[in-house]
Amino acid sequence: MSTVLTGLIVFAVTYVLLLHFGVIKGTRLGFPGPKQYPLVGSLYAIFDAIKDRKLGERLRDIALEYGKYCEVSIGMTPILIVSDPEAHQAMMVNGDFERTDMLHKALFNKNALFALPMGDVWHKHRKTLQPAFGPTHLRQVIGHVSTKCDVFTRQITHDKKQFVMSDLFRAITKDVIGLTAFSYDFKAVEQFLTSEFTDETDPITQVLHTMQKRAFTPEFMHEWLGYGPNTQPTKRNLESVELVLREMMAQKRVRVPEEYDVVDRLRSEKNGFTDDEIIGEAHIFIVGYNTSSSTLTFLFKNMGMYPDKFKKLLEEIQAKKDEPITIESLGEYQYLDYFMKETQRLNPVGSMLNRTNRKPTVLGGRTIPANTSVFYSFFAVQTSEEYWPEPLVFKPERWEGLVPVRGTFLPFGAGPTMCLGQKMALIEIKTAVICLLRKLHLELVPDQDLSINYSVTAFMSHGLKMFVSQR
Repeated sequence: MSTVLTGLIVFAVTYVLLLHFGVIKGTRLGFPGPKQYPLVGSLYAIFDAIKDRKLGERLRDIALEYGKYCEVSIGMTPILIVSDPEAHQAMMVNGDFERTDMLHKALFNKNALFALPMGDVWHKHRKTLQPAFGPTHLRQVIGHVSTKCDVFTRQITHDKKQFVMSDLFRAITKDVIGLTAFSYDFKAVEQFLTSEFTDETDPITQVLHTMQKRAFTPEFMHEWLGYGPNTQPTKRNLESVELVLREMMAQKRVRVPEEYDVVDRLRSEKNGFTDDEIIGEAHIFIVGYNTSSSTLTFLFKNMGMYPDKFKKLLEEIQAKKDEPITIESLGEYQYLDYFMKETQRLNPVGSMLNRTNRKPTVLGGRTIPANTSVFYSFFAVQTSEEYWPEPLVFKPERWEGLVPVRGTFLPFGAGPTMCLGQKMALIEIKTAVICLLRKLHLELVPDQDLSINYSVTAFMSHGLKMFVSQR
């Protein structure tokens, strides 16, 4: 009886995932990959990774084992895994491929640029938002980051104290995106210092975690699994986020166009966005602060794991400790740039990209049927021996004079959908590193689990704990 029940469960799971990823095509693509079985295909090779939110790492492992073009299948529905830099042009730049509905299903608010399919509405959103990342706002980022880092460092004494630094970085980046994009101070750093802001208590972070789960489950199952907007605690978290965003909009003052932030630009008579569209953009901007906070977390993790590299980084920062931080001076921190790029290479916040082809396309010497689900594994490309000597060794020095092979290092994507906030993120992250290391001594808490979940975005599985004291 138990065997029959197990079989039924496997069949049900397979059927549900088939519905999720597309109609049954009944054919394989002809690429190597994990062994296929009747009914389930090679679902066994990725199922636990989907469940544990580690699909990015699993796809990397499969790609490195089976080659630049390989496939897995869910039932009879094939999924192509690509780790060939030459394919990035077709998948991200030329317009031959488009977003799948994976992220659209994950999002609760469908009005944001990130969720929209490419087209007239998408272009309108992107064109409207682009000036909000111009030089004026980029310069403001440095001041906002410095202020929020000072709020934290002023509370630190010469006595070592343990902090969950991943929570601090979330607080800093949340406040900075609020101040820069919406002229609104969430005061998350202040809440962090009173233990009111943690991963568990921040509704925005909890909404993000739920979205990661929604991305890989069929939409009709969201309510049943507790991921729907009407199930608790998701409903409560969404209501909290909505309340903050409405409050933020209500407090907006009239500005001249030169000072417009994101909400001002969307609200202007020229653009005429509805309140729901504005809330959608604000929602995804705020949720997006987690990508910058994860990069900061991975940077400080690597500082603790590689003390000789950290020493060199610290010497560079301390040598300029009395100099003001400006957009121009950030370019002088050469080793910081190397350290950050090496962190992004080995610990990518975005480890994979999911696309589908509009029409039959040639990839890897084979014609791929239209509407095939294709994953591009940044993670596999960035850890391949073909492009990186000693690929798993953390070596910031490798970046001195290095121009990576085209398509082998794309931390912010490529083509029309490249991250709009790329420059802002780089300035924010580098400024935070400099501000904190100028004043603080940091060391990893020993014997902690430093594993990383590589899902839609990457994050530390158990946070990052460090001892902190004044220099």
